[in-house]
Amino acid sequence: MSATPLFSQLGRLIRTGTGAGRLRRVASAGAAWCGGVAYPVAVLLAVRSGPDNSTGLRFLLCAVATVLPVALLRRHPLPGTALMLVGTFAVSAQRPSWEVVYLLVLVNDLNVLAVVASRARRVAFAAAVPTLLVQIASASYFTSGMDVYIRTLVVLVLALVAAWTIGLSVTERREHAVEQRTQVAAQAVAAERLRIARELHDMIAHSVGVIAIQAGVGSRVIGTQPDEARKALLSIEATSRETLAGLRRTLGTLRRTGPVPGAEPVSLDPAPGLADLERLAASTAAGAGVRVELRWRGVRRAIPADIDLSAYRI
Repeated sequence: MSATPLFSQLGRLIRTGTGAGRLRRVASAGAAWCGGVAYPVAVLLAVRSGPDNSTGLRFLLCAVATVLPVALLRRHPLPGTALMLVGTFAVSAQRPSWEVVYLLVLVNDLNVLAVVASRARRVAFAAAVPTLLVQIASASYFTSGMDVYIRTLVVLVLALVAAWTIGLSVTERREHAVEQRTQVAAQAVAAERLRIARELHDMIAHSVGVIAIQAGVGSRVIGTQPDEARKALLSIEATSRETLAGLRRTLGTLRRTGPVPGAEPVSLDPAPGLADLERLAASTAAGAGVRVELRWRGVRRAIPADIDLSAYRI
């Protein structure tokens, strides 16, 4: 196979969005695996570099090398943990200074903390148990005497338990925050449903009550007073139209996701309020024959829309 078709195919992949995205993902995954595999070699070379008394240099080089497996740990925590533990055991077998060994122990514990905080419990166990076993096995290389070895094991176990506890606390706090957001969203939905139910009930109950009164009046006087019956029918028509307009306004607010082609335009008239009391009193007096006297006291000023609408409904 010649190189020209291969390069042309590679060029097409780069030019297309899907091919470019796939190449970026492959390159990122390859870089993550390269960094993870290079970590044990890098820390081993770091502890062997420089003269025997260059503890600070070795510590610095090991600290820099700990950045290599981060990308792999984020993608694949278990293989990344295995490579880190290989590096820890290999360095411990070289019997370096205790500062270097405890740096690697700290990095391993931080990795366990991150896995516990971000992964499932079985994955966390699969990372924590080998970490503890490798650290216990490595302790025999940089300790002398049974008492020192036992104290070192206690420190290692306590440090790993502290990392597990902190990671578990982070997980529980995140789950609690998600649960709180879910509850707040559910409460907001319930409150909105209650508000809509109140609005529909108040609007429809008022309108149906007026229609029932007008229909009763019309049925009683249709034979003797045709003009009064006509007024009752006109009032029923006006009330029905007003109710339909209010329903369209409410439903239009609920499905305010953009215009629907071919759909009837939704009425965007403002909801009624105290400013419409004169019209309400006039329609009640004209339609039902009820005498209404309206009086205003105090200074008229703007009030919140929900209170304005509730006052009008009452």
